Amino acid sequence: MEAKQNEQVFHQRFEQEILLGEKLRVAILEIFFLIGLCIVLSVHHIIPEEYTEMRQREVPIFWIYIFFISIICYLAVAHHTISSLVRKKEKFPKLLRYVNAFVEATIPTVFILLVAAPFTLPYALISPIVFIYFVFIILSALQLDYRICLFMGSVAAVQYMIIAIGFMPDLGEEANHMLVDVVPQVIKGALIMMAGVAAGFVTHEIRKRIDKSIVMLEERNRVVGIFGQHVSPSVVDKLLSQKKELDSEISDVCIMFLDIRGFTTFSENRKPEEIVDFLNVLFDFMIEIVNNNNGIINKFLGDGFMAIFGAPISDGRGSQNAVKAAQEIIARVEEESEAGNIPKIGVGIGLHAGKAVTGSIGSRLRKEYTVIGDVVNVAARIEQLNKQFSAKLLVSEEVWQAVSDKVEKADCLGEVPVKGRDVPVKVYKLS
Repeated sequence: MEAKQNEQVFHQRFEQEILLGEKLRVAILEIFFLIGLCIVLSVHHIIPEEYTEMRQREVPIFWIYIFFISIICYLAVAHHTISSLVRKKEKFPKLLRYVNAFVEATIPTVFILLVAAPFTLPYALISPIVFIYFVFIILSALQLDYRICLFMGSVAAVQYMIIAIGFMPDLGEEANHMLVDVVPQVIKGALIMMAGVAAGFVTHEIRKRIDKSIVMLEERNRVVGIFGQHVSPSVVDKLLSQKKELDSEISDVCIMFLDIRGFTTFSENRKPEEIVDFLNVLFDFMIEIVNNNNGIINKFLGDGFMAIFGAPISDGRGSQNAVKAAQEIIARVEEESEAGNIPKIGVGIGLHAGKAVTGSIGSRLRKEYTVIGDVVNVAARIEQLNKQFSAKLLVSEEVWQAVSDKVEKADCLGEVPVKGRDVPVKVYKLS
């Protein structure tokens, strides 16, 4: 249901963008005809002698002016109408689209007839005016509707051939055959039609790619909506950016283990739903803090979690990001506890940095992005030392070396033996 609503919203927005494109198209045509009017004025007033010698019949020039002014006024009305539709977030009615396309396709035809009046039709047909058809057809592609392009191309081609063949005067045997023969005119009409087909094809391809992009975006949103609830958005982004699953690789990472202190006492006399709600409140801001510091929550461990910094996306500051996230979590827990939003609890966090194997493991039925290596075990053991040293945040020597210039205060606890390791670990207390 939500996906369908999102699709509707997108299509409404897309229709608005098409209207904005139509508004731009009409504005371009307004400028085009304003320039055309200026050219006509220049030709008539600057070189009137050449104009007089070329014309064969006396035709008032004001008809040309009326033509240009009428077209500019029509385009101004169309521009205002489209602007109003954009403001009201309404669609451009289909019928009006086709009516407008017919009118625009007819404009060059009328112009040809106006020019033909003083200079004869054959000379009007070989004049640059014919290229105005192509201006309208090319700009029709901005409507992103191939049917409009085909319609405009068809109307323009039919009108051109009607005036070129049906109204061609008999100029005698001495006339240039390229001016009066049917075949050249049919070829030019076919070219106008092909321009409409080409514009329609380009429009169709653009629209098809936009629709494909919509489908891909919807698929991405679906993956993020489902998969993104279980892992960090950065993992989702990396999975979507490559065709294969995340391959195993050696990465420099910083591992965070977090444990909620006093959770056993809190949950002793609570209903299961109360415990879940409590964890959701805590994990909500903790996950946000981890994500904001370029980390990912890799596993939830009942009353805690394991987070990774430095994979699958690394900015080279895994330890710094992990320490910053840990300090923000501790401060936020204290803040929420003092405000009475959560019970009086604490957290214990352990950090260790080193090389580990990261990537997807599992079968074709179930895969999980994970990290494997001694760095994980040491981080877990360091977190367990928080109770022994009455600490909230303990880090290893490797982490301390990376953040020593950023942290104002730290207590060196020396070489501390940890469970499962023969070699003790040098530990620092940051909180």
